[in-house]
Amino acid sequence: MTTDASPTLIFGAQRDLMLPAFAAISRLAPTVLIRRPEDLNATLLDRIRPRYVLLPDWSWLIDEELLARSTFIGFHPGDLPDYRGGSPLQHQIFDGVTHCPLTCFEMEKGVDSGRILLQEELSLAGSIGEIWDRSVALIPGMVARLLSGDFTPQDQRPGGFIRKRRTPAMSRLDPAWELDRFYDFIRMLDDPYPNAFLDIADKRLYLRAARREGERLRAEVLIEQRDPPRSNQRRRHKCLTPSWWWPTPTMRCWVPAVP
Repeated sequence: MTTDASPTLIFGAQRDLMLPAFAAISRLAPTVLIRRPEDLNATLLDRIRPRYVLLPDWSWLIDEELLARSTFIGFHPGDLPDYRGGSPLQHQIFDGVTHCPLTCFEMEKGVDSGRILLQEELSLAGSIGEIWDRSVALIPGMVARLLSGDFTPQDQRPGGFIRKRRTPAMSRLDPAWELDRFYDFIRMLDDPYPNAFLDIADKRLYLRAARREGERLRAEVLIEQRDPPRSNQRRRHKCLTPSWWWPTPTMRCWVPAVP
C-alpha cells in the first residue's frame, strides 16, 4: 500500500506487453508511465524527482545529463556483461542458451553497463512471447526488493561482449539446419519480431508459432508473392493482412501446416 501522494517512480515501457508489470508496480508505489523517448526529459525528472526511473522495455540510450538527475534502473535478460546490446533473447537462443538471469542494474554511460543490483533466473524455453511473459512476471518482485533495500550492488565482472540488434534480413532460415535449430530459430522470431523466412523461387515463406510433435515440427506458414502477380488468380486460402505486418501491396495468406 502506498502512503505518498506524489509519484515516486517512473516506468518506461515502449510496448504493451510490459503494462501488467506497470500495473503491479503501481500498487507498490505511485508510478508515472512513459512510452516514448521524448517523454523522458529533464522537466519531468525535476518535477517528479523520482526515487527510481525503471526502464524494463526501453531501446534508447539515456543522455548523461539525464543520468545525472536521477537513478536509472535497467532490466536486461542476460548474464551481464555478456550479451549486452540488442536482441539479447534471440542471440542467446541462437547460441543454445537455455536459461539466463534477468539482470536488474544501475544504468550509466555505456551499453548495459553499471552495477548489478538483482538477478532472477529466467527460462528461455517456449515461444518468445512466453519468455517475455515470464520476464514481465519477475519485474514487480524485483522492484519490491529495490524499494525495500533488499539488494547488494556488485560491479560487473571484467570482459563480456556486445551483440548488435538483429535486422529483418537476419531472419532467413538455412535449409541445411537440423530440426532443433529450425525450431529455435522460428520461436525466437515469433511475433512481434520479423518472422523467420525461406525463399522458394518467387515466393517468400514466413514461419511462426512453431511447436514440436515428436520428430516433426509444425508451424504456421505465410506465403508472400515477391513479384507482382500476373493475374488476379490467387490460391484461395484464409487470407488476411495482420496488423503486425509492415505495409506492402502484396497478398499474404496463412496456410495451415499439414501432417
